[in-house]
Amino acid sequence: MACIHGYLASLIIQIIRIGGLGKGYDSIMKTYNTSQRQHLVDFMKNNADRQYTIEEIAEHIENVGKSTVYRLINRMVDEGIVRRTIRGNSRQFLYQYSAAEGCSSHLHMKCRECGKVLHMDDGQSKMLMEILHESRNFDLDLKETLLMGRCEKCSLPEEDY
Repeated sequence: MACIHGYLASLIIQIIRIGGLGKGYDSIMKTYNTSQRQHLVDFMKNNADRQYTIEEIAEHIENVGKSTVYRLINRMVDEGIVRRTIRGNSRQFLYQYSAAEGCSSHLHMKCRECGKVLHMDDGQSKMLMEILHESRNFDLDLKETLLMGRCEKCSLPEEDY
């Protein structure tokens, strides 16, 4: 037992002398995380008009596990890159890429039929928010508000598309 403790003590002293685990280790871990994050960002960007659960995201991205998606997606929500909403009356979250659209300045609409998420014009969003504020003294939270309905395509009779 003393031999194992002696070995561990010498190993710790070596790590301290070289200043941690070294730049090579840090670089490998940074690249590994950056690569996984980049796959996630690319997937979310390429599907910015849709919302996904963690499970759906993990199914679409190769070599990135569900726990990694949870960790990375929560960071991206904190950074404002991804938007999190609640699915209906459930406890399940949906995630959507939002960095490129300037999503913090307008409302969003989601089609109940096809699931597509549409961005309301900033001016229209502002007007609707002003009407609610003036008539009901109610302030909408742009980050949390999702208007549900049917998109133009899904509202058309089947023979029209």
